[in-house]
Amino acid sequence: VFQHLQDIQKYVHIIAPKSEVELLKVYEVKD
Repeated sequence: VFQHLQDIQKYVHIIAPKSEVELLKVYEVKD
């Protein structure tokens, strides 16, 4: 799961660095 999260983080970082934090927060809560 961590590997997948890292991949998403990289993808989001390229698309929108700001969304990265939001996405990470959502994943943290889900975890």
